[in-house]
Amino acid sequence: MLQPRVDWSDAPVVPSFYGRTEEVATLTQWVVEEHCQVVSVLGLGGIGKSALATKVMHRVAEHFEVVIWRSLRDAPECSALLDECLQVIAPQALRNVLAGLEQRLGLLLEYLRSMRVLLVLDNLETLLEEGQSMGHMRPGYEDYAQLLRRMVETEHQSCLLITSREKPIDLVPLEGGRAPVHALRLSQLGVDACEQLLAEKKITGDPSEHMRLIEAYAGNPLALKIVAQTIVELFGNNIAPFLEQGEIVFGEVRELLDAQFARLSAAEQSVLLWLAILREPVSLEELLAVQGTPLPRTTMLEAVEALRRRSLIEQGKRPGSFTLQSVVLEFATARLIAGTNCEIKQGQLSYLIEQSLTLARSPAYVRQTQVRLIVVPLLLQLRSAYPERTDLEEHLLALLKRLRARADYAQGYGPANVLALLREQRGHLRGLDLSRLSIRGAYLQGVGMQDTTLSGAILQDCVWTSTFGAIWAVAVSHDGRYWAAGSRRGEIWVWDQQTLHLVWQAHSDVVRALSFSPDGRRLASGNYDGMVKVWDVEYGALLWSGSHTSNISGIAYSPDGNLLASGEPMRPSGSGMRRRARFLRRSRILMRSLPSPGVPMDTFWPVAVWMGRSGSGRDSRASQQPASRSSRGTPTGEWDWPFPPTGACLPARTGTKPSSSGRSLVAVSSRR
Repeated sequence: MLQPRVDWSDAPVVPSFYGRTEEVATLTQWVVEEHCQVVSVLGLGGIGKSALATKVMHRVAEHFEVVIWRSLRDAPECSALLDECLQVIAPQALRNVLAGLEQRLGLLLEYLRSMRVLLVLDNLETLLEEGQSMGHMRPGYEDYAQLLRRMVETEHQSCLLITSREKPIDLVPLEGGRAPVHALRLSQLGVDACEQLLAEKKITGDPSEHMRLIEAYAGNPLALKIVAQTIVELFGNNIAPFLEQGEIVFGEVRELLDAQFARLSAAEQSVLLWLAILREPVSLEELLAVQGTPLPRTTMLEAVEALRRRSLIEQGKRPGSFTLQSVVLEFATARLIAGTNCEIKQGQLSYLIEQSLTLARSPAYVRQTQVRLIVVPLLLQLRSAYPERTDLEEHLLALLKRLRARADYAQGYGPANVLALLREQRGHLRGLDLSRLSIRGAYLQGVGMQDTTLSGAILQDCVWTSTFGAIWAVAVSHDGRYWAAGSRRGEIWVWDQQTLHLVWQAHSDVVRALSFSPDGRRLASGNYDGMVKVWDVEYGALLWSGSHTSNISGIAYSPDGNLLASGEPMRPSGSGMRRRARFLRRSRILMRSLPSPGVPMDTFWPVAVWMGRSGSGRDSRASQQPASRSSRGTPTGEWDWPFPPTGACLPARTGTKPSSSGRSLVAVSSRR
């Protein structure tokens, strides 16, 4: 077999090659046996793409007539690259080629058909756009996209082998199946290969310390080489003291990840930082739920997919979940702290609003880690900029004042983040003015808050220790997810799965009655001022309001959610008291006000049933008599109120509830 004509002086020298046996075999099969026309080797920076491509190039060279290696690190123009390749393949051909790119490309493909050529292009990501347009060629380098397409669409016997941190978008629809285009994504180096690398550097430590070091850097060979040299020079070849000092992202490792981070779009950077905050594998739904500024599902999905293609996230054990590798997690955490620290000192709010430093809904061990690894280090950096304790507190309080001036929806996680810092700084939150703030995701259990003002504040997804005042009404959604309570001061509190979800000022005085719609999305409330209001459970937004001539004693939805009934207590009318029930359609139109029959003055709040057709509100003749009386002629007393699944609650004095069919309305009460 003739020796190939080679031009691979640009290829890196690989004195030691570790593991990757399966990857070498796979690439060899694609290039030699399957005659693939384009093969991509993809992976995170430092994972060993160039070393693997070099190994494969030398292994398969004998199967080609010409082998060329070119680095794209300096982003040469496509026409210049074609000239270099043609110069190697057929130097005399360039004399007769016109200046146009199409002519050069056509001539190259002609030679690729007539002879077997292996062309290796390293570091293709240099030509790709950063940020939002992932995988697309940078302006001025669109000719490379044409080169890739022609290499796939034209029949030839040669092979283009590329390495890149990102996959070119032009190759995505052409891959798979029997197509002559394949991509290999490199994962971490195997444990045995990592051990071999560390052994050559004469690193010492017990097996568990070796594993901790390998896992910390996710088997990235370049990162391990950098760290191994640091361990040799600063820690006497011993792993233990290096692990004890705790810092794993530094020097060239940080530079490697900084370059990768700079290429991300704003949405991708946000997802990366959120995964560093959450610290556990999460699903797309869970990630969407915590966003400070809601992102469209499509944008979030594209960002997650882009991070996966860049090898910055990995699949979690739970199906559909994803998380960060250890070294990327450490890096992203440091970026979050540094970015937030810089903005706080400059009086800016973007990081504080968009990301939460700690989440009340997180499991206890995760929340404690968030405080230890995010809140405390951030506070230490701020203290170095504000040596006087009072100066730092005044600056944080000034940020709260600025946040209060923003609309509720525009405050994001800002107030909760400032409170987390103040809590760590002061040890308590007493005597603060938190009025008119939107506090989301704050963990306030066991925190001293005496003399702190919450007037007009909105609290969402928070965890508290104590009650807020006397409870006069309670309700539980049909699926048991939401619990609601109404206070004597007119507040409504809603818990989502036993975590405080929202608190808002609903009425001017006592909230006397509450009722969830069957789907749990709406909450109706009534109070002593005669107002009936319907609220959105997720956001606490007022959807509708109406009024009685007297105060409200009971309220309930029909099973299909299309009717809402409210009741007034009895009032003097001639020789007796009268009670009224009102039907309202889902459209909030008053359908019918039904009076109760007269009863003696010494009888209070009788039980009565008013019949009405679902959706019509017309009462039948059966509604003209009380539903039941005791043997002495006194109405029977009952408690008609839902109870939480895990415990009892105080009953209301009166209640109103439709039957399961929605055709009957039951009003229940007790004697005073």
